[in-house]
Amino acid sequence: MKKTSGFNLSGWALAHQQLVIFFMLLVMAAGVLSYEHLSRNEDPAFTIKTAVISAQWPGADVNTTVQLLTDVLEQKVQEIPSLDAVESETRAGQTVIYVNLRDDTPPSQIAGIWYQLRKKMQDVAPSLPQGVQGPAVNDEFDDTFGTIYGFTAEGFTARELRDRVDNLRRNLASLPDIGKTSLLGVQEQQVVIAFSPRKLNGMGLDLQQVSDARRSGLTAFRLSGWRSPWPAAATCSISVSSSVSACRCWPVSYRTVLP
Repeated sequence: MKKTSGFNLSGWALAHQQLVIFFMLLVMAAGVLSYEHLSRNEDPAFTIKTAVISAQWPGADVNTTVQLLTDVLEQKVQEIPSLDAVESETRAGQTVIYVNLRDDTPPSQIAGIWYQLRKKMQDVAPSLPQGVQGPAVNDEFDDTFGTIYGFTAEGFTARELRDRVDNLRRNLASLPDIGKTSLLGVQEQQVVIAFSPRKLNGMGLDLQQVSDARRSGLTAFRLSGWRSPWPAAATCSISVSSSVSACRCWPVSYRTVLP
């Protein structure tokens, strides 16, 4: 019985060494090119098809919150396209609604659907009971940050540090492939304004009037004891600016009206 020999791969490779070396170099070149074009994102972009609606109603119990707040918002949510499911969590005076879209919703349409959702929440807001805060729509909780930088205030005031970080943030936002930059742990500046009761009494004003002027921006007050050659209605106009230096020297002008 004669034994037939099969295909000998090793013998073929030894007989065609130049061709084998060529294919090896070709595979290595293809691997290097593929590696150069390989995605290097630590946190690759992805689309989350869920939005969160939150609203508060201080002082309301659970049943009232469900009937007059949660149910109303859920009915309005049913009008958006590509809706898959709506889930809600209701506590006394607080409701959280999760809006889930279908898996086959194209990512290019997600932003438009969330825009429609915000518009519908704005439309329903005037019809909600008095005292309701919101509703607010959050669809950006899927943001990821690839790099986090920390800054110290050695040698700088808190205001100077904030200004420098803001400049750096604007420069980073102009770089290519930068999607979003955010500041975390920022301490907002507070301005404390102190008044002299003696000077206010001399002008015929009190702290409540000045506080109202600060909120309204420009308010006229009637002054007592203003002497004028004519019968006059004297007013004091206090203009409030957002800068600290302007708050130190509010402009006060007196205006008389001829008979």
